[in-house]
Amino acid sequence: MDGFTAVLEYRLPVSKAYHTEILVVQPEIYKDDYLEYRLPFDTNLTAEAGEIELQLTFTKAILNDDGTTTQYVRKTLPT
Repeated sequence: MDGFTAVLEYRLPVSKAYHTEILVVQPEIYKDDYLEYRLPFDTNLTAEAGEIELQLTFTKAILNDDGTTTQYVRKTLPT
């Protein structure tokens, strides 16, 4: 998943407001095998009390030699 953009999508429990946050990948490899993505400092994730529904989306676009693009998208199940 190196080179992918990670986006956290979440819905607040009371207002049902939908938000997205682009996660920031850390330059160091975490525990020799993993990538570590962090939330930005200013987020609305804790704006309301209750259970938050969230999902992660990983995307990557590659420009091929013939000028076409290939897009990769990986979504987790909502939780």
